[in-house]
Amino acid sequence: QYVKCIFFSPDAELHKLPIEYSLCESGHSLTDKFSMYRLSSTRQLATKKKIEIENNDVYIFGNVDYNNSVGSLAETTVTSIQEQVDALKKADFKSGERGASVVQSHTFSDLTYSKQEIYSIASLCQSHGMNNLLYEGKNATEEIFKSMNGYSPRLLLLSTHGYFIPRESNGSLQMNIPRDKEGAEELSIEDESLSRSGMVLAGANLYLLGEENNNSQEDGFITARELTRMNLDNTDLVVLSACETGIGETSSEGVIGLQRGFKRAGVNTLVMSLWKVDDYATSLFMIHFFESYFKLNSKQKAMSETINYLRSIDNGRWDDPKYWAAFILLDGLD
Repeated sequence: QYVKCIFFSPDAELHKLPIEYSLCESGHSLTDKFSMYRLSSTRQLATKKKIEIENNDVYIFGNVDYNNSVGSLAETTVTSIQEQVDALKKADFKSGERGASVVQSHTFSDLTYSKQEIYSIASLCQSHGMNNLLYEGKNATEEIFKSMNGYSPRLLLLSTHGYFIPRESNGSLQMNIPRDKEGAEELSIEDESLSRSGMVLAGANLYLLGEENNNSQEDGFITARELTRMNLDNTDLVVLSACETGIGETSSEGVIGLQRGFKRAGVNTLVMSLWKVDDYATSLFMIHFFESYFKLNSKQKAMSETINYLRSIDNGRWDDPKYWAAFILLDGLD
């Protein structure tokens, strides 16, 4: 009865389960009774990461144009953020899912609610003194993402499709997604696994369709293996507003996927998902998470508050765990 916090680091296949939301005998979830902390390793408790260089920059990628990319010529959005937020609130959209299996003609489809999400979050960040660098549409490029190497903004939001390709996959889209081939002839088992997880950015469909993009030398896919070659050591929080970003090859040493890539790059805390989630529900979740994060100044409390919020709104429309239990917080000790 005196236990208030539970720290856990899942092993092997348990990584795929939202353990923090398991039900107790009382019918309440563990999160309702305890402060639950999912860790990449229990070493995190003894070696709490300290951000050496503080900055107020936030990089936001979203509303991605998968059919076009301007490569290194990409520019940040300069239109009024609040005007966009107000206009989008009046729009009527249809929802879908975020994930590699949601495709039209073996390509990635647009995410309807991504624009509303990124502009709402940019507005929140701006109101709390953050410096927004928002890249959307054809400007949400792989070149701009890689330009963060060694720079490391404080916060990073990616609102797009994520993917994990199982070792034995025969899906037509998954077979066409490029693997990270640098040094491919000498790939270790871990590197090969890391090359099968990633995030999708501008112009990715051009690669899938075999079309040339004269504006870019990149394919539009950021793999977990590419992340391991980046330095994001002063990035405190990365929010992956996409599906299946928390999964990958599993072993006793953890998940070999995007979370391994970002942790190797030096990122402190990650918000990820374990399965495909409704596009609109994801947007609502992420907007409220950032709102709670700034208000409560605690990642763990923000996560719990956001789950309670999503379950309670719209007459319980999102109360089913399939809408919220996919979202997990890794190494959110502060």
